[in-house]
Amino acid sequence: PNKDLKSVWSSIRGNTNNVLHILKEHRNFLANGTYVIGVEAMEASSYDISIEYASGSDYSYVKMGQAYHGHVERGDTLKLAFISSTYNHIYIRFLSQFGIVRGKVSTNPKGNATWNLQDGVPLIIATTDKSFIVGAYYITFEAELESEFVLNVDQFVQKIMLSEGLPQRGELYSSRSTDFIYTLPTQHNTFAKEIKLNLQVKFAKPVQSAVAYIKMINRKDNNTIQERDHDFSIPYSQSLNQLAGTITLNSTKAKNLAISLYGTLGAGIERTEFTILAWTAGIILMSPLSEYRNSFYNENEMHSYELTIGNRSKLTIEVVPCLGEIEFFVSRELSGLNDKKYDLLRADLNKGRIIGSMNANPGTYYITVRAVSLSNVVKSPIAWYTIRNILSSENEKIGLEEYTLEDYGNLNYGIVGDELLLKWGRVAKRGQNTYDLIPATYSVFISEQGKANMFTVCGIKMGESTQIAFSVTTRSLSYKLPKEMENKKLMVNVIALIPEFAQSIPYTPFFFEYRPQSSFKFYFLLLVLFLIVLITTTIYYCRKSRTNELAIQQEVTEARGLSNVGAQMEMTEGKMKQYD
Repeated sequence: PNKDLKSVWSSIRGNTNNVLHILKEHRNFLANGTYVIGVEAMEASSYDISIEYASGSDYSYVKMGQAYHGHVERGDTLKLAFISSTYNHIYIRFLSQFGIVRGKVSTNPKGNATWNLQDGVPLIIATTDKSFIVGAYYITFEAELESEFVLNVDQFVQKIMLSEGLPQRGELYSSRSTDFIYTLPTQHNTFAKEIKLNLQVKFAKPVQSAVAYIKMINRKDNNTIQERDHDFSIPYSQSLNQLAGTITLNSTKAKNLAISLYGTLGAGIERTEFTILAWTAGIILMSPLSEYRNSFYNENEMHSYELTIGNRSKLTIEVVPCLGEIEFFVSRELSGLNDKKYDLLRADLNKGRIIGSMNANPGTYYITVRAVSLSNVVKSPIAWYTIRNILSSENEKIGLEEYTLEDYGNLNYGIVGDELLLKWGRVAKRGQNTYDLIPATYSVFISEQGKANMFTVCGIKMGESTQIAFSVTTRSLSYKLPKEMENKKLMVNVIALIPEFAQSIPYTPFFFEYRPQSSFKFYFLLLVLFLIVLITTTIYYCRKSRTNELAIQQEVTEARGLSNVGAQMEMTEGKMKQYD
């Protein structure tokens, strides 16, 4: 607020991440006014600026018009808030990625909920609503199961905010259009001065016809786009039951797009559901120590990220493939992406991640992620991943490098009847000369083969898996396999949560086919075994009795033989006496 523009608050020069906290207790704090932010660069640099409001309470503030990715543990509550500064209708919508979470909205942080949020259903707080205010709104999310969701808050009437690379559900009515606002990602570089936008809409059921009208707009424009004033249009394909296309935008002009979807649904059909995706192709500027999420829709498709490093350091790239098979490589030169001249190439999973490190000098690096396959484990139309970069000193152990799983993360299991018996090893941390055991909690998941990527944490949680143990501290489990899993190929895995690191490590999953034997078969086999034992025993004793009988007869025969010999000897002696 200083008129002569002299610095009142400043960050520490040389840090890759600079944070300023302006508190109301500060002498120069101004509640209502204008703050001027200046950025001084020692060399050619790129940067992002974000401003967040802190109320001093346990609520975190979200920004209007930007998608917020939330995560809530089972049984926990996430508290969010936003500020409405204009007298316009408020639009709130959240879309659950996995888990079960319930949202409530209020204008009082300590009061009862005024509005309830439903997954995928927009909440419109109109200016005519008696509870509408210009000011702060408070949103609480309570999770019945561990959950992730995307929240959009804006003041565009009945316009849905599209998030980059994120599938979103919607409804199309025969009587009116469904309208969207899409803001191009600010991290796109302008190497070619053009950005290719891909748009895809898949319908739940075939429709007679459909079309999407697209127009580059001012952020405040709230009009529905019609046939006469659009910049682009994408038609519907009946054979594919979708509309899909790619449009080329001038990156110096295009900032926001309005998308209006129209359809003729058919006789007697009032509405239908659809899924819409919007994603861009280009080089993404990556900030140091940041994390990104992205999706692939074709095999061999690539995403390129540009990262500028100011000081010599150890660069670690960590990619987590949630769906599909992913690889990444790093090059110092942009041309190296096409010439396959890599400084680093990684494709193997390690603790549920693809990790690569290299010593990096100051300069610009290009990280390219490629979709090797869309469905190596799970049959899916997309591959989905997260990527982050970590900068550290050259000899510093970072992330999961310090941690290991006993017995290389292999699980020991057995099946007795319909019981699955499972045991797993401990978590250890590298010490100076050895590994030290550390406390952890464990969650166990089971899934039908092909329904979830059981090799990574996000793959397990995003897929169709069932959690059969919640944050236990024991390292063994007995689980009664339900009847609906009979004769199916199943996968089981364990996730260890390390409290001191706030990270999760997946073990190595195992496969098995559950073929339980029925009670009839069990008792039949038991009867057969009993008969075999009975017959064998009977034959044994019969043979033994016969052997004994023959032995007795032989003894009797031998005894008779001896008696005859004795009698003959007596007769012989008598005759000899007569001769004498």
